[in-house]
Amino acid sequence: MVSLPQLPTVNPPKGIEASVVDCYCPLLTLVYYLEGESFINSLIADMEHPSKDIREEEANLETGQILRAIVRLVAWKTEGKLTPGLININIADVREVLGKEYGYDCSALRLSASQRNRIIREDLKFEMRSSHGAYRVYVTIGQLIARCDEWSVQDDLIEKWRKEIRG
Repeated sequence: MVSLPQLPTVNPPKGIEASVVDCYCPLLTLVYYLEGESFINSLIADMEHPSKDIREEEANLETGQILRAIVRLVAWKTEGKLTPGLININIADVREVLGKEYGYDCSALRLSASQRNRIIREDLKFEMRSSHGAYRVYVTIGQLIARCDEWSVQDDLIEKWRKEIRG
């Protein structure tokens, strides 16, 4: 009986989503076995686009949509400037920004106000409290950057603030 060669274990390439690697795994395993490095590099390049699409789709789920709306409101309030300390925004404004950014049929607007508030409080871990008769969200630029990283939300202003913080 002929024994089959021992195929190498494929470690997922950095920056490629696991679900994309799973699709390419048989091909990657074979290519690693045959030591086709240039082909491996082209496969990894091919995997980057679907990985980016997956990250964007995940960021467009309700939490990502709400987070982006908060970033927009903070940007408006600070005029896009890196501002130290807590910044407060009116929670009712989040709904308006969601409608303008994603359309009034977006998934985050299909949630009730209490469900959106729970996401802001529990998932995004932003402080909320009543002030002057309105519920407000209190955030810092550092918190926004951290939550955008955590939820894979990419935004040009977040990148600008990150660079300004690093100096």
